[in-house]
Amino acid sequence: MDFVGSSFLYSRELTKARTRNLELKRMNITVVADENGVTRVALLPTKSTSYFVDARATGIANLKYRQAAEDWTSSLNEGNERFYGAYHLNAGLLMNSEHKRNIFDDCWPGCVIA
Repeated sequence: MDFVGSSFLYSRELTKARTRNLELKRMNITVVADENGVTRVALLPTKSTSYFVDARATGIANLKYRQAAEDWTSSLNEGNERFYGAYHLNAGLLMNSEHKRNIFDDCWPGCVIA
């Protein structure tokens, strides 16, 4: 699962503005089965995640993000950034994934996602 966010700890002074957007454009779901049951499931979303933060603060700030891979257990992109002291944080993040077509090689007569 994708996520993005920021947290501010021990801030005596804090002003922040942030925007976030998650857009799911298309979801391709393919299920491959045989006489014994389901052998493979593929969830291939075409999506976009954006996050922008502008903050002035003291203390500690954390910025975390993750973009899930096709298997949903590993990451394509992942980050954890930490800022200390008095700072002006201006950060933007845009993550996209697009799945137009996928062909499983080992199924008969050829499974096509389009």
